[in-house]
Amino acid sequence: MKFTLHFVGINIIKKSPSLRYYADFLQMRMEDNSDRTIIVPETTGMRVEIFAPRGQSKVFDHPVASQTVRPCIHVRDLSKITAWLEKRGAMLGEGLEKTARGQRIELIAPDGVRWLVAQGRSYVEGGGFRRPHVGSADLMVRSLKAQLRFYTDLLGMRISGEHEGQTMLRDRTSGIFLLVAKERPSQTVSQHSLPVQPAFLSFQTADVAEAEQMLRSRGVTVVQPTTTHYFGTDLLILDAEENVVQVVEYK
Repeated sequence: MKFTLHFVGINIIKKSPSLRYYADFLQMRMEDNSDRTIIVPETTGMRVEIFAPRGQSKVFDHPVASQTVRPCIHVRDLSKITAWLEKRGAMLGEGLEKTARGQRIELIAPDGVRWLVAQGRSYVEGGGFRRPHVGSADLMVRSLKAQLRFYTDLLGMRISGEHEGQTMLRDRTSGIFLLVAKERPSQTVSQHSLPVQPAFLSFQTADVAEAEQMLRSRGVTVVQPTTTHYFGTDLLILDAEENVVQVVEYK
């Protein structure tokens, strides 16, 4: 059974202020999209879909203590982008974060959704936000061993490097990677601030029905069984730490 890390989904509370932030403030170009419940920025690397409340599954409607998935925008010149963000009054994290591949900074949307902006060795790089390159995502975990087993043994990602408590998982097909690390205390925010799971990972597969059967047989919790939509079929499962993960088959 083959899975490909395909996109990051973002769940928002209100569509209009989020659209103003991404389209006007960050100046991201948007795809033409007939579904009024979803905002879709033009990206390379991973696709990003931003779901308004009517567009997201009810499965996501539970308070969470922290945002475990952070999509990461790769840029050529982090210092230049950071200066541009600061000049515009963007809300940024506490400072530069260092990884095995380079440096990044956290970008916090007005609704509390957290992104990363990074410059790193061997990254496929984008120039900025107009058509951002979302080349990776962070996955913050409590049990590194359990989550690595889930994403490698079940979803087929490959460990491609380890450094100071950080493990890089690379998708065999897309080349997109997850940087998996222990959750930091500063990431924890109040449940009032995060009434839904803010971000989730999505893996594409050729046969969702077969994937559901296999995942159930391996003891994975299915929180939404195979469901048909206009774009195809999907199911929602829980990873080893009960983050919702989408598995999708497109038409």
